[in-house]
Amino acid sequence: MSNLSRNQVQKIVEELENSVARPECLTCDCFQGLLTQLELDCEQDVSELTTPLKTPKEKMHGCLGCDPCPPGAMFAQYLRSNAFNNNTNIKESIIMETEKKKKGLFATIWESMTKTGGCCGSGESCCGPSSTEDNKTTEKE
Repeated sequence: MSNLSRNQVQKIVEELENSVARPECLTCDCFQGLLTQLELDCEQDVSELTTPLKTPKEKMHGCLGCDPCPPGAMFAQYLRSNAFNNNTNIKESIIMETEKKKKGLFATIWESMTKTGGCCGSGESCCGPSSTEDNKTTEKE
């Protein structure tokens, strides 16, 4: 859901009205679909803005494939902009989840290393001396 404001819906409806190239546009499902989507995406009641332009289902027709189809282009642009905004939020959520998992994995490895004494287990060392005394012994030899 886009959470449009009433003013945003009003501006889009005005643009939509100005885009009507032929009378058939008013009964086209491209035009009607955008009106319905705007009603769904605005938390406020905007029916007084959309109802005067609404057409009963019986009088609607499918897209005629007009080239150009201004209402269809506006509807597509609106849907793309919402998809981009929603995907951005989804991408941010995915990044945050990935970061959490990375931190979780690092924390798990760190915990394992500190509990067991390292990658070789308690008391052993494949990574070199585990204390400065062992280091001195190695240097003397």
